[in-house]
Amino acid sequence: MSVHPPRVLAPVATGDGVVWVSGTTPGATVTIRQGSVERGRRQATGPVTPVGVTGITGDPVEAVAHLDAQSATSAAVTPVRDPGEAGEFPGAAVRDVDYGSFPVPTHDTPQGTDGGFAAPLRGRVWLPADSAGQVPGGLGRRPLVVIAHGYWGNPLEDVESLKGYAWLAGHLARWGMVACSIDLSTVNRETAMATQQWSRGEVIMAMLDRLTTDDDLAGYVDRGRVGLVGHSMGGEGVVLAQAINRTRRPRYGILGLVSIAPTNHRPDVAATHTAYLQLHGSLDYLLQDPRYVTGPAPRFGGFRLHDRAWRPRSLAFIDGARHEGWNPIWLASPNSLEPEPDPALPVLPADRQRRIGQALVTAFLLDVLTGREDYRGYLAGPVLPRVVGATVVRRQHQSPSVTVIDDFGDADAQLDLPAEEPADKTVNRRGLAARTTGEGIDRWVDVDHRTDLPLSVHGTRGLDVAWRNDTTSYETNLDAVSVAPSDTLSMRLALHYDETDSGLPDETHNPVGEDLDVVVELDDGTERAAVPLSVTGQVVRYPLAGPQTYSVFQTVRLPVDAFTATNPDLDVTALKRIRLVFSDRPTGRLLVDDIEFETAALTAPSAISMLRVHDLGGGYGPPDDHIDTEVIVHLAGRPGETFGLALRADATLPANWGMFTGLRVALVTGGQIQLAYRRVGPTVREIVAVVPN
Repeated sequence: MSVHPPRVLAPVATGDGVVWVSGTTPGATVTIRQGSVERGRRQATGPVTPVGVTGITGDPVEAVAHLDAQSATSAAVTPVRDPGEAGEFPGAAVRDVDYGSFPVPTHDTPQGTDGGFAAPLRGRVWLPADSAGQVPGGLGRRPLVVIAHGYWGNPLEDVESLKGYAWLAGHLARWGMVACSIDLSTVNRETAMATQQWSRGEVIMAMLDRLTTDDDLAGYVDRGRVGLVGHSMGGEGVVLAQAINRTRRPRYGILGLVSIAPTNHRPDVAATHTAYLQLHGSLDYLLQDPRYVTGPAPRFGGFRLHDRAWRPRSLAFIDGARHEGWNPIWLASPNSLEPEPDPALPVLPADRQRRIGQALVTAFLLDVLTGREDYRGYLAGPVLPRVVGATVVRRQHQSPSVTVIDDFGDADAQLDLPAEEPADKTVNRRGLAARTTGEGIDRWVDVDHRTDLPLSVHGTRGLDVAWRNDTTSYETNLDAVSVAPSDTLSMRLALHYDETDSGLPDETHNPVGEDLDVVVELDDGTERAAVPLSVTGQVVRYPLAGPQTYSVFQTVRLPVDAFTATNPDLDVTALKRIRLVFSDRPTGRLLVDDIEFETAALTAPSAISMLRVHDLGGGYGPPDDHIDTEVIVHLAGRPGETFGLALRADATLPANWGMFTGLRVALVTGGQIQLAYRRVGPTVREIVAVVPN
């Protein structure tokens, strides 16, 4: 038996205790090394192997697989700094800013008229600094992050909410960003809760205008690399700010939005043309009452913001996190709205909650604002920042660079997919058959989470399948779909949660507290490979307990090379079927959505520095680092790398011509784009999708 090439799953951070390796041949010895120094080894028992390590430094990390007399070595991965640790700057300089008053324009919303009052434009700014708190000379223009607080609803106390995010702003400054927490207290006082989100967006945009033209700050901030972070109603307000930004010329380069425990007062507005991250907690008091969290348009149903956001989108659902834990000034107030925690529920200490949020938000912003793509793995892969420890964090992540197998009928403007009416569980998005097998299927139906599932937080359509026999499965057919070993099979899964008439968990299919492993098979018509979710440390978790328990999706992701390591004869360039095998236990009820292959890596948004078209067959680069394409692209944000796109009279021409048109538009307008790509050589990449920003 030959040894399969291993692949280190990024990120790896200095000081890490585990390195994850995919594509490992069962029985092979997997060794992690940095140069000639061995950091750890383990015998692979499956196609994905976590290897315990010690002493990881900043030097490149490789995995070497040995089996009998054979060996194979992975590509090297350069370790990063863990995003929960302090960044490269030892200090943060703090400045208060006050730009006077701003007349908030009126705006008609479905809930009533918003705006029409004057709001102060003030905030607190944190800048990268040395250990003495001084901004170093030559700092240059840095990414700008604006932080928007939410609705402090207690009229007995006028707290300075903006100061409650120093834990995040100071951390971002130490990582080289300029952060400003702004005052939105007047918005809270002057408008009704249901209508004030547009005003929040207007004030956020007005603060961006002032910060980027302030003589003392403008030289430190880059208006083309902006991130917005909001908490509670501010978490929805940043989505409104991006909607306003999209109507402006010139626009700010708002490359990422973060919503922390957001509301959903404006279900008519979505986060578009930007990356999106949401953090939510299982003990958040906004989730107490299902009337305001589930159903067609729940005002506290912040999960819906994630469901309708454009990709890339991520969500982290954190066990034990509370609403006011994100703002220590709110939590410490004698007038806090935070209820006393139920002693039967696991409450996450507030400082630990914030440190976990700090690490996840920093990883996201380092990816989207600075182009450090390895940090995306903290939101998408098996790796989490070390500060998470044993805390349960259930993640969702979806890329725009995908081959969709089935989304169960949802419309998707970004992916140019119309709604399928009516939804039909027997036919997937590729027009091919889907079915269940086995004698124990209790339920196999199309569902709309908004109307059919009383305790689902989502705003999507999907599949609901239940069984009473461990020989059952669900399968969906493919039309010889071609993927690469470095690609990922992704799907959103959740255990169905419901309650009996007496208010107890319904255990007909899902026993309380029991997680579910699912075996996933890929089939090329001749060969099969089966990989359980658990090989990557993933299982479908039982719903997190809170004041009210809900079904919440998690994204499960399996590397394609885990399947080729299991069966090297599997032809992943002509896949005919995906099968979910429910053999882990005799009963279960599973909600399924968004089965897709993530087909490539994705750059951070960047401008094009060169676009060249040459004659057929010319290619680019030396023989050991060559790409055979007609279009050559260089990105300003990716110096030293070359991206190529073929333009040939074959079946790829219509799609590739569309991508070429997108490249030309970005070059002419100076706009930013993201390129989905596959690695071809040390510095050359093949473009598989162009994502405008």
